Amino acid sequence: MALVVRIAWVFAVAGHYRLGNDASWYRFSALDLAMGRGYVSGLVLIRPQPATAQFPPGFETYLAAAAWIFGHSRLVAQLAQCAAGTATVAVTGLVARRVAGDGVALLAAALAAVWPNLVVADGTLMSETLFTLLVLLVVLAAYRVLERPSVVRWCVLGALAGLAMLTRGEATLLLPFLVVPVAFRARGSWTHNLALAAVATLVALAVLVPWTVRNERTFHRFFWISTNTGNLIRDANCAPSYHGRFLGQWVFYCGVVPPGDNEAANADAARRAGIDYARNHPKRVPIVVAARLGRTFGVFRPLQEVRLGTAEGRPYGLALTGLLAYYLLVVAAIGGAVVLVRARATVLPLASVLALVVVTTALTYGNLRFRSALEPVLLVLGATGIAAAWRALVGRHAVRPAG
Repeated sequence: MALVVRIAWVFAVAGHYRLGNDASWYRFSALDLAMGRGYVSGLVLIRPQPATAQFPPGFETYLAAAAWIFGHSRLVAQLAQCAAGTATVAVTGLVARRVAGDGVALLAAALAAVWPNLVVADGTLMSETLFTLLVLLVVLAAYRVLERPSVVRWCVLGALAGLAMLTRGEATLLLPFLVVPVAFRARGSWTHNLALAAVATLVALAVLVPWTVRNERTFHRFFWISTNTGNLIRDANCAPSYHGRFLGQWVFYCGVVPPGDNEAANADAARRAGIDYARNHPKRVPIVVAARLGRTFGVFRPLQEVRLGTAEGRPYGLALTGLLAYYLLVVAAIGGAVVLVRARATVLPLASVLALVVVTTALTYGNLRFRSALEPVLLVLGATGIAAAWRALVGRHAVRPAG
């Protein structure tokens, strides 16, 4: 059902909707990669195209593999994204099964199959779909480690974390927020588990080595995963993003560092400009951080966020429906979290995703799509809350035999 819904969405709407700038970059860079040109800037018209590390390579490589096997059309890329979104639905059910049992798992997966905030992302050609799947696989791997820790399971956890980091750089936070805490919760000696957590961390970093080495040889300097971080910090820390209409957002025209020949050097200059602005306006930082979190979690200028999302390939109507559905889900998720805590269920892997989204937003800017990785977690908690409410309702109205 999840696959049918997503394919129908692509053919009916997403396949005809204008792609955002980032999505266009992913699409054309993936085509260049599929044609053997390497990781180059797909939107640059000059030839030969310059090498780039503007974004992490994970999603681009995924689209390139689909293009190399099935063809270079936009439809192929969007159907590949639908496949990743469908896998997310299945993994949502598997996580829910470990948290709250088979019944909740079926309900969580059924909700995920038609959940507007997940469906609308599948077809935008943005990296959130693949990132959400990988983060959820990390959560599932963490539960497997907690159930029965072993060297192999720890290594799988680290490898999945590394792949998530290659898709979006903020996945690095999974190491301190999930991998290390699991070492203190897993069965056995915590010193032994910490050693295994260190092994998992080394595996995650090893996944990054080929990309890091390529970047160092290309740009002659070390940086963490992508150069886009510099522009992001600059454009999220300037006057338009600290005051007025776009408070807490990312503003493209904040200030442009004169382009040079070295993409990494330009990114360093942009990052320093953003950090300097934040240091020079310390009284505004708490207000800006609160606005960022409010935007991501739908409590500060949510309608503006929905409108801004149209530039990223998210039609206004379905995005607005997703926002309203999200509000209802939060209520059910809070109830589900209370049920699980009272039952002393393990919620650490789920909580780590919330921490990932909160810290990422606080350090960068607010955007509804930054919540994408958290949506399946909310569905797991929401399904738990709905199931508990249903059991309470049925128990209250059950017919009791006379006597």
